[in-house]
Amino acid sequence: MNNSYAYRCPRFVVANQAGRTDLLGSTPKSAALVDQWQSFVYTELGPPLHRLFIINNHYIPFPGQETYDQLVTTAERALEALNRYIAKFGPDGGKRRFVATEDAVTVADLALAAVIGSASGWFLDGARRQKWAELEGYVEGVVGSADGLGEIYGAFSGCDKAVSYVPKAKDAAA
Repeated sequence: MNNSYAYRCPRFVVANQAGRTDLLGSTPKSAALVDQWQSFVYTELGPPLHRLFIINNHYIPFPGQETYDQLVTTAERALEALNRYIAKFGPDGGKRRFVATEDAVTVADLALAAVIGSASGWFLDGARRQKWAELEGYVEGVVGSADGLGEIYGAFSGCDKAVSYVPKAKDAAA
């Protein structure tokens, strides 16, 4: 996944799909679910993953092992909750159900796919992908739902070993 586009994808799609009211939910219930899942992505899932990414890449100082471990736990808990929700509805003739509607991708799906896809290359190692097997199919279903999304989102890459914080040489010597 291309991190530079990850958080802009939902806005890009909405801006380029004039007349598609289903992106925001076509019924009051689906609109409420879109809001709920967008809130989840921007408060529960995205922030811990983003903080882990910037810590691991030394953009900010290491906050201490306890805080770091809490971020990992929070991200894992959010991914577990999402995986359970997706698994509850399961495959439907080879097509995954979207989070807010049965048949149409929404901005909530786009945001979830962007965050999960970004994390796939550094956080979702083999053990986590196996534990949360529904996530990859879900992301692929979202990305495959409209023309051009594959070019924006890229492939769900996964990683052999999750990236974790490694002190810089000068930090380790101190």
